[in-house]
Amino acid sequence: MAFYKTPWIYKWLKNQPDGLVYMNKVAYTYKGTMPANTSLTLLEGTKGIAGSAFNGCTNLTSITIPDSVTTIGEVAFNRCTKLVSVTIPNSVTVINENAFAECTSLTNITIPNSVTSIRGAAFYQCASLTNITIPDSVTSIEFWAFFKCSKLVSVTFEGTIPPDGFANDKKYPVFSGDLRNKYLAGGIGTYTNRGGKWTKS
Repeated sequence: MAFYKTPWIYKWLKNQPDGLVYMNKVAYTYKGTMPANTSLTLLEGTKGIAGSAFNGCTNLTSITIPDSVTTIGEVAFNRCTKLVSVTIPNSVTVINENAFAECTSLTNITIPNSVTSIRGAAFYQCASLTNITIPDSVTSIEFWAFFKCSKLVSVTFEGTIPPDGFANDKKYPVFSGDLRNKYLAGGIGTYTNRGGKWTKS
């Protein structure tokens, strides 16, 4: 947001009621203390979720995102440690940096066919995530996108990601283990993690 952390935005936010705050048609932030086991449904017609909108909302357990949303900002759900499941609508094209990083209770995430890019650390350290499907629309996966997802045992690639679109950095790998190399050699299919070694099923 252009006015993020400016004196104007702080003054504007101070005058907003507690709870989910919108700026125009963007879910901007959650103001005040979020109650335990909070489930949120964004308004129909919401166009985006601002960067850091729910960052650190440790009482958020579920959120319903309407198909009108086209943008999920950086760090939007970072450290939402009780968030269990998210369905990203088929209107989002990019999953931004750290969007769901350290969502340690996240067990299920649905990535739609509209997504073309999964940015850096998007799902970093989602320690409860066990499986993921990368749709054939995805042409770019950046560093640490699924790194330290310690329970991730199955990854299905439905399409072809070119080598230059699949981040290659030993210090900042996309996945833990050797999945990148196995996928580039084996192509479309499902890969299973056994003791840190990935094999095509």
